[in-house]
Amino acid sequence: MASICTSNPNAACGAVNLPGHSSTRSKEKRSPLANESVRFAFAMVGCAIYSLPFMRVLLARTDEGTFLVGASRILHGQVFAHDFVEVMGPGSFYWLAMFYKILGANFLATRACLFLSWMATAILVYLLARRLGSSNRLLPVTLIVVTGFSSLGIGISHHIDSNCLALLMVLCLSMWHERLRLRWLVLAGAVAALTALVHQPKGLLLLIAAGLWVWNLERKHGRTARALSCVAAGCAGILGIAFVYFAANGALADFVRASCVWPFQHYSAINQVPYAYGTFTFNWRGVPLSTPGSYCIFLLACLLMVPFLYIVALPGLVALQIFFGRLRPLPADVSLYLLCGISLWISELHRKDIVHLVFGSPLLLIVSVQLLSHSGRMLSRLALVILTASACTLATCNLMVVLTAHSVSTRVGNVAMLEGGEELVALNARLAPGEEIFAYPYCPSYYFLTQTDNPTRFSILQSGYNTPAEVREVIRILESRKVNHVLWDTNFRKKSLALVFPAALQLPDDLAPLETYLRDRYIPIYSQNGIQILERRHEPIGR
Repeated sequence: MASICTSNPNAACGAVNLPGHSSTRSKEKRSPLANESVRFAFAMVGCAIYSLPFMRVLLARTDEGTFLVGASRILHGQVFAHDFVEVMGPGSFYWLAMFYKILGANFLATRACLFLSWMATAILVYLLARRLGSSNRLLPVTLIVVTGFSSLGIGISHHIDSNCLALLMVLCLSMWHERLRLRWLVLAGAVAALTALVHQPKGLLLLIAAGLWVWNLERKHGRTARALSCVAAGCAGILGIAFVYFAANGALADFVRASCVWPFQHYSAINQVPYAYGTFTFNWRGVPLSTPGSYCIFLLACLLMVPFLYIVALPGLVALQIFFGRLRPLPADVSLYLLCGISLWISELHRKDIVHLVFGSPLLLIVSVQLLSHSGRMLSRLALVILTASACTLATCNLMVVLTAHSVSTRVGNVAMLEGGEELVALNARLAPGEEIFAYPYCPSYYFLTQTDNPTRFSILQSGYNTPAEVREVIRILESRKVNHVLWDTNFRKKSLALVFPAALQLPDDLAPLETYLRDRYIPIYSQNGIQILERRHEPIGR
């Protein structure tokens, strides 16, 4: 009833235009807005309080380290793609570097950046659900938060930043449709360009979806060229600024190569995984059924899987909901959410595991929950009850897990970690801040946590991902600069590679020369939990 009152106060709340009753009528008109504001404030405060324990956690061996180190390099005057190379777009690096500039290159700055992006995403999901008229606005927010935190969404990520921008673009287009002000189209084009600078395929696909939606609406009125030119102008303005910046720093060719050419040639080689890969492996390890009470735990585990299975089946479910709901023709806002939602989903299919599917789901989740909420069928109501129960259960379990994280003192502040941390003490005892160290193959967070420098251009080295020429470049740098220490995560090749990059197991081992070099020129001085610290052998005098 609250959503009906919000959309049409006079009809739903019983306000009548009678002389002498203006104060009563004003109260009745304000009441739905006041109730909506209270619900919104309650939802966002609850989301913020729930998210705070997750903000203190850092997972050392994830992509977050790439952003932490890349932003530090930008803070110290280096240029993306020229001085360091990453497959992600430059946007998230410069966004985080801005927080470093304001708060210093410390852990607090990273969490301020993450918290702002995460809360902005939650707010936008809520607002978009409200604009669609959904009476169940909290469920999409809850599903996105709990599945995100379960799917390595704890740290700085170009997925989180690009999703926030994508949702903002959809909101701009929806505002244009409501108010018919061209500035909203210009802003939508600019936000699409920013999205492309964070996550290249996502920004491009969203721009195409926006163009198709605007064209379909305006072609009947003969205003297509003007509307599309506004979108194009906003996009061209932002991209033009980016091109001028990289050209002024002599890095335009490097920027194009790193953002477009290199990912197209190399990124897919190690990211070929089956659809929904890791749905059970990442989120549920299985429960032995031979112990007392294990069946209850098994049922609980099944309940925890419901949000992920729902996301896996989301495109098909939305199609079935539209078909059986006979939503033809589709309302303009629903078609906008669907077009952009499908684009968001496709943009994450470069790696079809559950983590990326979660990040591709926000808009389709909003549409699906909206259709379930407005359906009068018993099955739809049951689905909402199960989704709500499973989301709340998953939220509780996530919180229980993250509260087990232990605090580790680092040079950038106290950091909570779910495992490990002893190697940081050993590193800090042997390395001075600013000293060069090489972390291999996939643990760039240690550069940031120890405030040491990476002498190479690469935060990760992996067969199929990096070329033999790049491996030789790393060997040449280690030799010429006489880098004294190397951090080697030996567990990555033994245990994590099959889980993270299963396609890499089928590729020739191009890293053999590097590993041979490390064994020849370095000796281990620390080894625990698969982490080795290597020290350069002393060369004979006169060599």
